[in-house]
Order: sequence, then C-alpha cells, then structure tokens
Amino acid sequence: MRDRRRLLAATLVLLALGCSVPAAPLVLHGDAPQSIQSSAGPGLWIALGDSITVDAFATPTTWNQVLSADAPQVLNAGVWGETSAQGLARLPALLAAHPDARAVGIGFGSNDAFDGVVSVSDFTANLRAMVAQIRAAGMRTAIASIPYSPKPDVAAIPQYNAAIAALDQELGLTPGPDLYTWFKAHPDELQADGVHPDDAGDASIQRLWADIAQELL
Repeated sequence: MRDRRRLLAATLVLLALGCSVPAAPLVLHGDAPQSIQSSAGPGLWIALGDSITVDAFATPTTWNQVLSADAPQVLNAGVWGETSAQGLARLPALLAAHPDARAVGIGFGSNDAFDGVVSVSDFTANLRAMVAQIRAAGMRTAIASIPYSPKPDVAAIPQYNAAIAALDQELGLTPGPDLYTWFKAHPDELQADGVHPDDAGDASIQRLWADIAQELL
C-alpha cells in the first residue's frame, strides 16, 4: 500500500512539474519522487536522479545538519527506475518550472549500467547534455559517481564511473560525491538487494552531497 501511495505521489509531482510520466522502469529502484523542503535556508537544490536519489533525500536531516543555516531547500526530483536518457528527457521542464534553483545534483547510472541498458557512450552524451542545459539555465551542477554494488548485473559500473570522471575533467566540473568508493568501503550500508542504500547509507549520501554543496553554493 505504501508503495502504491508513493507511486501516485510520483505521478502527481511529475504532472505538476509539467513532465511526462516515464515508461515502466527497466529496474524497479525504490520510492516515488517528492518535493521536500529542508530547513529554511537560501535557494533551492534540485536532487536529480533515480531511486537512490529518491530514497536518499526523502528526509534531508543529515543535509540540514551539515549545512546548518545555509541549507537550501531540496527538491527531490528522483524517479524510480529511471535512466540518464529518461532524466535528460524531463530535465527541460524541470528547469523551466524552477528557474530560481541554484544548483542541480545529478545521480544516474545504476539503471544505465544494468546489463548495459544504456551504453557508456550514450550515458556520457546524456550527462554532457544535462550539464549544458543546467549551465544554460544559470545553475551549477555536479555528478555523483554510481554507488558500488556487488550485483553481477551492474559489474560494468566502474566503466560508467570512469566516464563521469572524464566528463568532470572535460567540462571543468566540481567532482560530485564518490559514492562508489564510499559504498565499496561500507557495504553494510546497502540493503539486502545489494543496490539500494539503507537508512545509514541514505544519511551518508546526504552528507557527501552536502560537502559538495558547500563548494557549489
């Protein structure tokens, strides 16, 4: 029942943002997107990504603790099961709906890397296009590395992360949080499915993103 309520919330939020509702996900990853305000700090931070983003920013407690009075509001713009291609498709409407946002944190790749559903080259092109759109909107951005997973279906994640690192250098981006290294060192913060972080892992993602936000905002 909770999952159905979250899915309904996802649909309502996407419609409110002027976005099309994505097709059925290739990999069912987590909860529904939702708009959540953190403490009354300046600006707006858009958390863009798949279900790992959705879960991580469901309750931005650690984010607020790290950034304190400087914590911007968080728009949780993650969508379960989404690939970078789907994220790119809805990005223009998202940016148009929130022109005063200060920064966008990008977190895609677990679904892209699932049996190579989206090739590394296409993944890179999608991220490059996202960065161009975000910069054109006058916002700053960073891209998180894809979290480590022991699942054989996503064994190619290091190749996708290498593409992210190369793109950071090419575009002069502030590197996003290194979620791969963190979760490889802390596999106990992954759920039993080996893909999604647990509550402690979600708090770690918030903290790592907050550290990057201090450089971007």
